[in-house]
Amino acid sequence: MRQLLDAGEITAALTRARLYERRAPGPESWSWLGRALWRSGELLEAESFFRRAAGSGSSEGMLGLARAAAALGRLDEARSLAEQLATDQRTRARALRLLAALAWRQGNSTAAAQHLSAAAEASEDAAARSRLATAAAAAATVPQHSGGAAIVWNGVAGTVPLERDAAGAPIVVVRMGGATARLRLSLQSPRSTLSPELVGRVGLVVHGDPESGGHAVAPVELGRVTSAAVPFVLQAVDGADGELGFDVISTLGWELWLSEDRMVIRPPRLDLSAISDAPWSSEPKARAMHWIDVRVPIDGLEAQLLLFPRLLTVRVAASIDLSGPSRISHDGLVQATVHDAEPIDRRITESVILATRLGGFGAPYIYRVESQFGAPPGSSWVAPQAVLGVDFAAAWGLRWSPELQQLSLVVTDAETVGQSR
Repeated sequence: MRQLLDAGEITAALTRARLYERRAPGPESWSWLGRALWRSGELLEAESFFRRAAGSGSSEGMLGLARAAAALGRLDEARSLAEQLATDQRTRARALRLLAALAWRQGNSTAAAQHLSAAAEASEDAAARSRLATAAAAAATVPQHSGGAAIVWNGVAGTVPLERDAAGAPIVVVRMGGATARLRLSLQSPRSTLSPELVGRVGLVVHGDPESGGHAVAPVELGRVTSAAVPFVLQAVDGADGELGFDVISTLGWELWLSEDRMVIRPPRLDLSAISDAPWSSEPKARAMHWIDVRVPIDGLEAQLLLFPRLLTVRVAASIDLSGPSRISHDGLVQATVHDAEPIDRRITESVILATRLGGFGAPYIYRVESQFGAPPGSSWVAPQAVLGVDFAAAWGLRWSPELQQLSLVVTDAETVGQSR
């Protein structure tokens, strides 16, 4: 199962883990099933198996509970568990990565770098050691900022126009060390990237391999907010100079109006009453807004956004794609239609219309059916069961609060609530 999970073959790992748990129920099988369920997006069921395993003294179960607590924003609880597990050789490397993520999210870049460096030493995988070491070097160059996110933003709220690439994906234009960079905006990607060509043009110091997997720390000016040090992974992106992923965009406050090709961005902890003439507060006051349930799994310097729409009568883990169609995996479709009198044949279905409800809003959406979404090999990220596409994202505004780590849906015209685009 470890090899399947490391290779990103989540469905096969989950099938094997369920069989193992049925044949030999106990702390080890509960832990493996919890890990497979977590990676497949079934977070609530995963947490129940982690808790069962932890109750029997399993370190793997405790690590699972620590990750679940971190994803819910219970950072102190997660740290307490991870610190205990960092002394156990079986979980040391993964616990240190989680400790690094917790330190990073709370503004202690020095501790984050130290934990990442120790995780690199404890890792048995050569590729993981290299990634962790370069991430540690990048984190070490970011000044410590006690009491807030390690990425420090200054400025005021302002509107940022969005451009589009050839595939229709939203592009934000940022200033970086005197150069202009076009970065693809992504709420799916847990890491922000820059192309090696742009890094060379700007003259940034590279930690690690400059062709693949290296890190660079860049000054960023985005609208009316600036940061002196934002870490990026070096990776080429077609049609753009890089990607602005959720790891960075989650440290800012923003409203995204995809249908109008604009977003409003503000630094965290800004007193909105003090900037009543700024674009953030100039949106129509009479509107519907609903906070929605999200999880933010973290690992090292990276962060992932997951939300949980109700498809028919079943909640599934989902991500948001700002340019592609809505999609659902075969397994997610079977789960969503499990209570139907006539279950959908997942082998022949290419697309399906599903009633989708999120927060207080609901509408039918067309989902393209795919075999599985999987997860990048070597990663610990959750493979969502569904992807809410541009038809969903453009139907309303999306508002993110970095202080609460929460997302809300915003509608300026009450008559559009529940309508699909």
